[in-house]
Amino acid sequence: ICMFVFFFLYSCAMASVLLSATRWALPTVPATALRGGEHQTSARAARCSRGIAHHLAGSVTLASLASLAFTLNTPAVAAYENVRVEDVESTSLRAGLEAANERRWVAAERFFQMYLRETPEELSASGYSNLGNVHLQMGKVDEAVQDYAKAVRLSDGAAVPLLNQGLAYEELGVRAEKAGKRKEAARLWQTGRESLLKAIEKDPDEFAAYYDLGLIEWRLGLFEEASEHLAKAADLAAIPGYRVRSAAALFQVGDVKKALVQLRGVVRKTPNYGEAHAALAAVYYSMGSIEMAEDELSRADGIDPLWGVPADVERNTRWPPALSAAYQRMISMS
Repeated sequence: ICMFVFFFLYSCAMASVLLSATRWALPTVPATALRGGEHQTSARAARCSRGIAHHLAGSVTLASLASLAFTLNTPAVAAYENVRVEDVESTSLRAGLEAANERRWVAAERFFQMYLRETPEELSASGYSNLGNVHLQMGKVDEAVQDYAKAVRLSDGAAVPLLNQGLAYEELGVRAEKAGKRKEAARLWQTGRESLLKAIEKDPDEFAAYYDLGLIEWRLGLFEEASEHLAKAADLAAIPGYRVRSAAALFQVGDVKKALVQLRGVVRKTPNYGEAHAALAAVYYSMGSIEMAEDELSRADGIDPLWGVPADVERNTRWPPALSAAYQRMISMS
């Protein structure tokens, strides 16, 4: 029996690459039942049931992952699949999930709050986790942190509330950084990192936790650790954006050949993925393979001309310093 039925949400920014993704939850048994082997059974069942979907605001096919943006700001919510929302018994929970699917955040907030008023506290972990997701989308990040803390407590530290909690702390860190509070940002990111490490401890096959952990470590400048965790995420889930992140981290730590192999694999399988071509161009350029770099840059530019505009690339990507510098040098010479 599962505590939650989860579904992973493949999210794109500007019809492009992956953002961190929150998970939504449907309750079936009390949170207090999530202990020991029962939790592991729940996690395995969840992985069998979740599907991959794209952000509602972007394109819905892998072939059209065209634009250049790689933002690491608010975690995005997308449509869900392989979950029969009509089978949810609670009217308010079902209405909340439907409103969230349609990005009607104010309505979703109201319905989830209604669900929590109707539900005994020991059964309300999923309600708080879902409400936290909505608050994150509404920009109410402090409230989201509080929601996730309640979900973590009521679920006995289940992996998904911990995952979502980590994303909320990441967003708080982003806001602190934008306000010029670098030390505060680092502290918040470290707190998020700890939540994600706990999520992985609970569920070692939770690929989204590895991915989000790698991105936070990326922010903290822990590129060796980021490389390891992004590679793990890419190994667990066949998602092109994961592999591009992994390759970028590998390039940063000096494993250029492995980064090259990974990026070539991505563009072969997903030929219209502009960022993969652009990153591959930068790698070729750093190796002195100028003609191959120009060819890949031309393909990226053909998918989205913004890949040829240095200011836009710098503003809209979050590549590690080495890859970003190689790309800027290449653009300036082309």
